[in-house]
Amino acid sequence: MTTVTPSAPVNALDALLASPSIAAMISVAPPLAAAAVAARAERGRLMAAAASAASSPFGASVPSADGPAPIIRAPWVGSVPAAPTHFTAPPAFLTRLRVHAEVGRPVLLTGPSGTGKTESVMLTANALGRPFVKIDCGPVRESSDWYGSQTMTGGRVGWQDSTLVAALETEGAIILLDEVNRAASTALNGLFGILDGTRLANFPQRAEAVRLAPNVAIFATANIGLAYSGTGAIDRAFANRFTQIPTDYLAPEDEAALLRKRFPSLPIATANAIARIAAHTRTAAFVASGGDEISTRQALVCADMACAFVDKGHAVALAIQGLIDSQSSETMGAAQSPRAALSAHIARSHSDFI
Repeated sequence: MTTVTPSAPVNALDALLASPSIAAMISVAPPLAAAAVAARAERGRLMAAAASAASSPFGASVPSADGPAPIIRAPWVGSVPAAPTHFTAPPAFLTRLRVHAEVGRPVLLTGPSGTGKTESVMLTANALGRPFVKIDCGPVRESSDWYGSQTMTGGRVGWQDSTLVAALETEGAIILLDEVNRAASTALNGLFGILDGTRLANFPQRAEAVRLAPNVAIFATANIGLAYSGTGAIDRAFANRFTQIPTDYLAPEDEAALLRKRFPSLPIATANAIARIAAHTRTAAFVASGGDEISTRQALVCADMACAFVDKGHAVALAIQGLIDSQSSETMGAAQSPRAALSAHIARSHSDFI
């Protein structure tokens, strides 16, 4: 067995801080013991100050006799994303996104889940040859969470920058705040500064303001509506800092073409059937009966499984069954449950898959 010997302390004071026992204190000169006690007390004060940061929206600043608290930069190097191979969108829609990115005007993309909001921003970054980063907003609970967190460094309280800060300080970066309304509603206040004309965020714990580099473009996505649990309302003050661009599902023929583009071995008839079944679930009548819209993401999964079942000698109907099973079996006061209603619709309109 290999024995690892700990590194020796740099000096006697480090030794006391590493093992501050009574016996250790007795064995050293009084001035050194006093210095160790003072150092431990200062460390405790700094940790207590850091713990009190939650008492204000951005936390409490920590005074230091040694100047501003150190900032630890996030190690992020942006890269141009590959163009999504299974994504398509109307040219006018993509032109709007590209021009907004070029002039640095924030964009909020709204619409149903699975309509290509994330892919459209990635495609924009690819077309412009600019670095891209996606920030998942669900974990953000406090305003300061966007920018990093306090940390201990060199015996002092410092600031660890987040990936978002690294991206904001990267010239030409395209930043996607994904599902921004899954962040705590009050935390959205922390983004106001970088979204308005000042283009900076300033708060006590970080010695320097976060400033946007030239040509940084900010996009955000949001799924809005009672169907999406875990989301919050977006107030007018926040929404007004964006150009809002709604997204929607493709027309059935365009969605079928997308499925074929992603899965070339998928028969045209199967692609058309999946697209039409998905379109049926997006009608007002089906949704009003308690049914769930089948997203483009789900249609892609179904197409993938259709290819897999056929490749292994099974019927396409087994893949279509996945679309039926995604619906609720509860009747919710209707004559049929959404699952039974969709099954009946498929039996009537797509009997060649049953």
